[in-house]
Order: sequence, then structure tokens, then C-alpha cells
Amino acid sequence: KGPWVTEEHSIGTTPETMTRAEMFPLVVADLEDAIKGLKPASQTIYGRVSREGALMLLAKLYLNAEVYTGTAMWQQCATACQEIVKTIPDLAPTYRYLFCGSNDKYVASQSAGGPMEILWGIPQDNSNTQTYGGTTYLGLGAYNENIDKNLQQRLGIEGTGWGGPRVRPEVPNVISARDEERYLFWTEGLSNDLSNIGDWEMPGGSGYMSMKFTYTNENDYYNTSGAIKMNTFNNADFPLFRLADTFLMLAECQLHGVSCDGQAYFDKVRDRAGMESLPLNEQNLLDERMRELYWEGHRRSDLIRFGKFTGGSYLWSWKGGIESGQSIAATRNLYAIPTQYVNTLGQNEGY
Repeated sequence: KGPWVTEEHSIGTTPETMTRAEMFPLVVADLEDAIKGLKPASQTIYGRVSREGALMLLAKLYLNAEVYTGTAMWQQCATACQEIVKTIPDLAPTYRYLFCGSNDKYVASQSAGGPMEILWGIPQDNSNTQTYGGTTYLGLGAYNENIDKNLQQRLGIEGTGWGGPRVRPEVPNVISARDEERYLFWTEGLSNDLSNIGDWEMPGGSGYMSMKFTYTNENDYYNTSGAIKMNTFNNADFPLFRLADTFLMLAECQLHGVSCDGQAYFDKVRDRAGMESLPLNEQNLLDERMRELYWEGHRRSDLIRFGKFTGGSYLWSWKGGIESGQSIAATRNLYAIPTQYVNTLGQNEGY
């Protein structure tokens, strides 16, 4: 919930607090109006949002409409996704290149050098957009502080990394090691569990290390030449929205009764990874979204939409504060309202 401010409000006034259901149609209407003035990706300057990128944001709103309002909008979601695939129909040929230092090639823009799979990319540049967040955190932040010199060269970095986030075992357990395109983990010397969650050493540490976001470039992905030697900041753009997600959203729409070739789009995502077709059902789709989109910021909303984030029907390591996982209250489907806004907005139930 929150305030909705328009040009009609006087400066300094406190607008009325709206529920998500009340705010949803206003957000949708604003976005639909904005899309009319946006250029298609083929005419969009790199770094700016294209028509297709904004359509994906609209599709995401429709995808989660039942969570926000109590009323599903699967047909509207499918229609927005179909508008995207009219002009951007093809996935990039190689999954791992979508997360490397030269991935701007795949960002939807007039300067794209390959299939525009990254519908909305957040530009990152090791000289001009330096940040300790973004893909620097997802790359250097994730690399163990004790990696050896050969692995440093493979990753394209100087220095040893920050020894930060690890991968919960639920992720590699769902991605077959045969799925070489998406099984982007360093496993040597590490255990696929979080039994000792504070152990970051290598060898012997808890949790695999993600190598999804790299500093290397497509033309020398494994850095055999040793030419890539980045100290800190990453060139890899962050893929906020990708066409593969659009395809999986069409599959989800088909599961909810929309005729939109969902199985075919589902199969295209798996085919790109070199994996066989699977029947389109809820569990297979949720697992595929994990395989394809891990570390891209979609998992929490996916689990809420599928009814598996709270409660005990799906457990993950340390859910509810214990290693084996335990049920958590439904109030956790919403974040708490920050303290400084409670006086005007009130607090969400259960906090």
C-alpha cells in the first residue's frame, strides 16, 4: 500500500493511502499511456527503455495481478507478451553470454549486435558506472576470497573476490549438471549444503559459488588469453527483463487457460539449454523458472504467485531460521512498512 500522487495534489499535502487493489489500475493506466510514446527496440538508444521493455513491465503487472488485486489477468498478460515476441522473436543462441562483460550486445536497442533477448538492461561499465552493487556484487561479491590464480584468470579478475553470497543447495539440485549452459557453479572444494552457514573458506566451505555473472567477454569467455584483468567493477549489464522470461510467462498463461502456444515457448527455453521437452505443468514450470532465472531477482515473486513462499508446502535451506526449513507465516508475503512511514501509512499486519 502507499500514496498515489497526481498533478492535482498541492505540494506538501499528504495524499490518501491506497491499497494495492486500488492503486493497481492507476499504475496500469499510467504505464499504458507511457508505452504509447516509447520507441521500439530497433530505434531505441542503448541504455533507454524500449517499447518492448515497458511492455514486459506491463506483462509483469498482469502476471501478478491476482496477488495484487485478487483478480487474475492471464489473457492481458499473454497479450502483452505476444506484442513483445512480434518484434523480438528469438532467444540469444548461448545462455552464458547473456551475463558476461560484453552482454550489451544483447540489450534491446538500435545498436544491439545480436538477438535482443535482454528486453530491459541496466547498464554497467567498469569505468563510467562504477558501483559496489549491481553485477559487481553478483560477480566479485560472489567469488570466494581464497580462489586460486587459475580461477582468477578464468573469471577475468585481479584479486580474490569478497567471499560473499553462496548458492542454496535447492538451486543446483534442480539444475542438471548436463545442463552445461545454466549449471554455472564452482563446486570444487565446496559442499552443496549450508550446514555451517558461516564457513566461507575454500576448500571446505558451505554452498557452491555462482559464476553466472562474469567479467570475461563472449569472444574469450574462459579468458584463455588472460587479456581480461578487472580489479573491481564489472562491465556486465544487469538483465532486468529477458525474452526467455517472456516465453515462460506465456507458458504460465497457457496453464491458466489462455491459448498462446505456451508449451512451444516452454520448449524453446529448454531447447536453448540443450535439454529435452517436459510436460507443461505447475511444478515443471516453477522449476524451469528457477533454472533459467536464478540470481535475476524473480524467485520471491514467483513463489508468492505459486502459493509456496509462506506456509510449509515448499521448504528451502534456512527458511524460518532452521537449516532444514520450516513453515513461515502468511504475513511474510508482504514486507514491513519502514518505520519512518508508519505514522502516515500504518503497518502491515503481523509486524
